[in-house]
Amino acid sequence: MMITELIDQDDYRDWLMQAGVPVLAESDSPIQCSEAALRWLETQDDGIRAQFKVAVAEFNEKRPIMLPAVQEALCLLDNA
Repeated sequence: MMITELIDQDDYRDWLMQAGVPVLAESDSPIQCSEAALRWLETQDDGIRAQFKVAVAEFNEKRPIMLPAVQEALCLLDNA
């Protein structure tokens, strides 16, 4: 039997922070983290936005091992 660790809200927050998004450690939900990322993207230049879009696409490949709340939050970033 294969055991896989699912991507939860802490993993999602950590991923956003590694991508450069200033997410507060006390952000309660993945949706709040995505909203913070969208606000952050508004202040970034086209190069950063393009890099972030690539990072989101790569992270989307892990969707099968994400908790539903993280999947929902990631949808907010799909068209960012």
